[in-house]
Amino acid sequence: MNNSTVLRQVGATVVRLAGMANLLLFATMLTACGGGGAGEGTTGTTSITPTADIKPPTISISANPASIFSGASSVLTWFSTNANSCQASDKWSGSKGTSGSETTNALTATSTFVLTCTGAGGSVARAVTVTVTSPTSPTLSLNADKTFVMSGGSAKLSWTSSNVGSCLASSVPSGIWSGTKSVSGSESTGALTSTASFTLDCTGATGSISRSVTVSVSTAPPTGLIVGGYPMPTLEDERNTYRNWGWTWNVNVEPAVVTEPIANYYVTLDPLEVRYDTEADDLWNYVMMYRRTGNTVYLNRAQVWLRYFKDEYRDDLVSGDNFAHLYGVGLIAWYEHTCEQGSCDDSALAAAEGIGVEVEKYWQSMVPGSFSMGYYGPRKGARNLLFATRLAEVTKKQRWIDLRDKLIELWIQSPDWDARGMYFSGREETDNESGLGSGAYAAGYRILSSFQIGIITEAFNQAYRITGRREFRDRLVDMAKFVDQYGLDPGNLYTGSYFGIAPDGSSWHKFEASAYTTSLVNTLVSGYKLTGNRYYYDRAKFFFNRGTKGVYGDPTKRTSPDNVVDHFVDTVFSSDKFYLSYNKGELQYTYMIFENGGMP
Repeated sequence: MNNSTVLRQVGATVVRLAGMANLLLFATMLTACGGGGAGEGTTGTTSITPTADIKPPTISISANPASIFSGASSVLTWFSTNANSCQASDKWSGSKGTSGSETTNALTATSTFVLTCTGAGGSVARAVTVTVTSPTSPTLSLNADKTFVMSGGSAKLSWTSSNVGSCLASSVPSGIWSGTKSVSGSESTGALTSTASFTLDCTGATGSISRSVTVSVSTAPPTGLIVGGYPMPTLEDERNTYRNWGWTWNVNVEPAVVTEPIANYYVTLDPLEVRYDTEADDLWNYVMMYRRTGNTVYLNRAQVWLRYFKDEYRDDLVSGDNFAHLYGVGLIAWYEHTCEQGSCDDSALAAAEGIGVEVEKYWQSMVPGSFSMGYYGPRKGARNLLFATRLAEVTKKQRWIDLRDKLIELWIQSPDWDARGMYFSGREETDNESGLGSGAYAAGYRILSSFQIGIITEAFNQAYRITGRREFRDRLVDMAKFVDQYGLDPGNLYTGSYFGIAPDGSSWHKFEASAYTTSLVNTLVSGYKLTGNRYYYDRAKFFFNRGTKGVYGDPTKRTSPDNVVDHFVDTVFSSDKFYLSYNKGELQYTYMIFENGGMP
């Protein structure tokens, strides 16, 4: 064989070997591209033995339920093929069957469960995740389509809830509404002959929640739109109250005889400092008195105060940084009054919303639970809550609803609520304003200004009427108990300008004027209306009698006998004649006692 023949044979052999190598490489690539089937888990890896007649393992794994509340469990279910063994890892462990199910432990955090199964064809891993969420707190809303009806009328109650399993109804007076209710629904109150409070208590897996709503009943028809959010008792209601009490009076003490004692009556910041001096929303006082009496003296004064509140008050409020004297409810009442007359004064409501902007800024950094609402006296927080509640009710704007709700939480979570039934003033107010001197608060005195209790009462009643928050109801009842126990000085039977509890548990009063006694009338009437206990109403009548017939600065003299009317409310001007006398307005603290002619 010659050399050329040998070379040709070697070359042919090399070509054949190269072809076989290419075929082997192609077969290997086909095997690698075959892959394995995916399970139902969220992740997985596969290791495959490159043998054509041996199939790789597969896994399907799932969790039911895939999302749970903290502390609950889920059931894991899996199925595999072409596997001889399986091993758990991550949030579970140990050998597992090639198919099966298993309940997890109680889970408190989102957890991933991995399962790896192995067979002749390799191994595969799959995972499933169980999401853990915190339980949602129960929610409940309870509303009445009418919060005022005539005697014999009815209202429709509607409620919705979430995250609750059962609800139980109750009412004051009892028996009007009771028994188990669906978690959401509506129901008629039936014919009502007296004011009634309806309460719904609902319970779920994460707790309970309660809401209440009150429907007021009157025997006298309203004059139209309910200005102020509630039916203000009329002049005839006041007369009938005195008649029912057996009191008599001379016609010269009625509102019809009231005349203007100041020529060219006018309101502005200087020189009167009205922002600081007044302790009442004078516009509200005069609007309400005009509506009750028809006497144009009150209307003229209302219009003078209206100009001030529209044109000057907001600037005065901001420059003075004196939100303790926050007013604006009168603007809202005036707006409602003009709407009733057929032409709404939109500029009055716009001025109220402008005040709302400043209130919003003032409270934006306050944190519920860490802010004391009574430290410098509770009038600031109470007036702001009252204003925000009325602004939200009339405008129905979410912005003001949010402001109202924040103030509600600040009050409900305020650390200075005392279990004895009151928001007391803090150290500075107690030591410096009471006359007790430095160290009084540290010694155990717990006091506050009496008229500020009346302001809290009005704010809480309005907030309770709108939201049905049970906390307001409970605290109003506790406040009535506190006023009953400590509200009168045991010696002269008047309320001090400041009063409260001495370190030995007795009542303490700083006497200045008997008129402060009327500041507590609505607080006691609220106790009666919310509990049905007539005792509180009788106490309110006694406080009213004492407060409207006392002599300023004298703890013993009386202007009229107990069965004689000294004056109708808000018919007497103060000594300087610029403001109303008797705590710069009695109506705001006493009107509830006149409802239905003295039978609220």
